[in-house]
Amino acid sequence: MLDPEPPHLGFRVTEGRVEVLIPRCPGESLTGVRGADVTRKRRELFDAAAPISPAAAAGRVVVLGTSASGGPGWVPEDFAERTVHEEAPVLPRLLEVGYRSALADASGVADTANAAAEVRAPDQYWTRKGPRTAEQIDRQFRCNRQARRKEKGPGR
Repeated sequence: MLDPEPPHLGFRVTEGRVEVLIPRCPGESLTGVRGADVTRKRRELFDAAAPISPAAAAGRVVVLGTSASGGPGWVPEDFAERTVHEEAPVLPRLLEVGYRSALADASGVADTANAAAEVRAPDQYWTRKGPRTAEQIDRQFRCNRQARRKEKGPGR
């Protein structure tokens, strides 16, 4: 059973790169991601499907970085199918990233200025509830809290 509240995606904005951490249950793989500028009128930025790396399938995705032409651009890395709708490499103030998997179709919005300012530690991401580690983001789902208890053993 899925959690009723949409998950808090993690965002990290550093040196011209935007990384997104998408929480999911053990064994759940992403099938695609999409991005949009929702600052004013919605503008679609990119779509990507068919992850080709374990990191992308596990929900660790770089969506803005150095494009194939060598400049900054929307580059949902590690996906076999990618479509860029908006070539301008301008980072919107409000970036929505959505994802699809066999279990869910959801999205999260980041205030990119806050994400860039608040994240300091290497394994830390900005969320709507403040900075969180990757483990904290994944533990939002009951399936991950249960898996962690099993790892620790009984009575822990």
